[in-house]
Amino acid sequence: MTDLVSEADRQFAVIKPGADTSAEDLRGLGQALTHWKTEFPQARHIGGLSDLLEGHFPRTPCEYIVGVPFLAGQVDEPIALAYVTADADLAQAWERMAEALGGLSSCLCFLCDPQTYSYRNR
Repeated sequence: MTDLVSEADRQFAVIKPGADTSAEDLRGLGQALTHWKTEFPQARHIGGLSDLLEGHFPRTPCEYIVGVPFLAGQVDEPIALAYVTADADLAQAWERMAEALGGLSSCLCFLCDPQTYSYRNR
């Protein structure tokens, strides 16, 4: 992960698909996030994206060796983590991601920032 996520990146969103999300919808989520990453150049990496594109829930915990506000290693749930560069406008990034997900938002249990997710799961 250290070659994908740098110290200049900051975590942006926790994306947790619902337990009953179909493989087709998981692929759709992956495709929507891929499109968002292409359209929003400040998006550096989405952990779990390859799993989504294959129609699987993201594998967690991942090995995050970079110091980030949220310790993904403490999570035992299928989530994807989106990273953006430190100079990104997070409000704009959030809006663009919501647009990219479109109707697929109903497949999600969570789409929030890591701190909120961590707080809710304490």
